[in-house]
Amino acid sequence: KNQPHYVPYIFSTTEISTVLYNAQNYVSCMPPMLRNMRNAISCIFTMLYCTGMRVSEVLELKVDEVDLDEGIIPINTAKNDKKRIIPMSESLIDECRRYLAASEPSVLSYVYFMDSGSHNNYGHIRNDTVYYYFRKILIKSRIEHKGRGYGPRVHDIRDSFAVHSLKQLM
Repeated sequence: KNQPHYVPYIFSTTEISTVLYNAQNYVSCMPPMLRNMRNAISCIFTMLYCTGMRVSEVLELKVDEVDLDEGIIPINTAKNDKKRIIPMSESLIDECRRYLAASEPSVLSYVYFMDSGSHNNYGHIRNDTVYYYFRKILIKSRIEHKGRGYGPRVHDIRDSFAVHSLKQLM
């Protein structure tokens, strides 16, 4: 109650295109045990923007939940125990197929997004890991991060999805 109300950062279409491009082309000196991280980060950010899902929902996806043939993602563990079905665009389906093809078979387990061998969190990608790469991609995209509580935040990708979707309806 006593905290100031946060105003979401809405990425312009140019900014979000730059963010997604830099996520897809992200290069860093990642440790060998995280060899799938570059591959996963690209697909995670594409999925966040193309679906408007929460980061936690994306990271909790199971391999058998992402139906590329039907182009849908059923969310069974949404906020407040809600369930919903999310349609996938062709570009997202293509990105997911690319992700799966580039991932080592041993990496893909029941969880869709794995970092391929970190002992931390049994190889599952965590929210703070996505935030870490988000900040790196913001720098590469030349988008200023104004500090904690001022954004942009990873969740603002969801807010941008909502605003951009509404604008398309007009």
